[in-house]
Amino acid sequence: MTEMPISAMPEALLAHAAQRTGWYSTILTKVRAPGTPQEEAKQAGSGTFVRTGDVFGVMTAHHVAELFEGGFYLGLALVPEVHTHSVRPEYFDIVHIAFGPIECESPDLSFLRIYSPYLGTIKAYKSFYNLDAYRETVLKQPPPLSTGAWFLFGAPAIHTTDEGPEGGFCGVAGYHSMCGAVGVDPEPPVDGFDFLSAVSEYTPLTTTPVDFHGVSGGGLWHALLRAKADGGIDDYDYILSGVALCQSEISAGTRHIRCHGLESIYRAGIDTIRSKCA
Repeated sequence: MTEMPISAMPEALLAHAAQRTGWYSTILTKVRAPGTPQEEAKQAGSGTFVRTGDVFGVMTAHHVAELFEGGFYLGLALVPEVHTHSVRPEYFDIVHIAFGPIECESPDLSFLRIYSPYLGTIKAYKSFYNLDAYRETVLKQPPPLSTGAWFLFGAPAIHTTDEGPEGGFCGVAGYHSMCGAVGVDPEPPVDGFDFLSAVSEYTPLTTTPVDFHGVSGGGLWHALLRAKADGGIDDYDYILSGVALCQSEISAGTRHIRCHGLESIYRAGIDTIRSKCA
């Protein structure tokens, strides 16, 4: 397995990482039901389409998932073009995995289970990452943090644009996702849940967002790399290895994005989903 420093990362790898992680990623919007006042959507956060067994849904942060309590529709971004796709409240459940009283310190993880008939439409445009296929490997023998490359996928709210009337809509919000290369450091566990710190750098040569609000719930991905015979790099697998929770202040040109890690997703997450969705 090959290690790839951020400074040496070719543009082709960054582009492919955005494509691969984008297969499973979405932007979550909180949608008020149609009626008076008119339907309105506001960004709630980011998430990853995942499955375990025959249960399908979105893995995200708990503080993002709880925004949909109270009868709101679950808005999902599925394609780059102007569109609207929202799941009625009776067709999704919020599965609470971990939450606590202290913001950015307590565990913070949930799963939004989605039912048919909406699954068919989602599958036409996106893929559901199969957690079961990776569970045994990542819990018994996870790849070292120092190998491969790491990418954080999400939609910073500061990148949202007002596109005005378009495609038959009286107003369109443009949500712009990103897939950025990050460094990763381990953090101490809390209440049995593990954490990682995704480290983002600010230099004159980077386009790092000045604020990561809106990335909460997005996936932290570990790309496994190997050298090819022609001297290139093969990113042969991508492992969902974290869920973004919150951001630190910028200090010494870096910012840390706190994320849940493998144990939280593949042990506590899968076990809770199976027990509550049986």
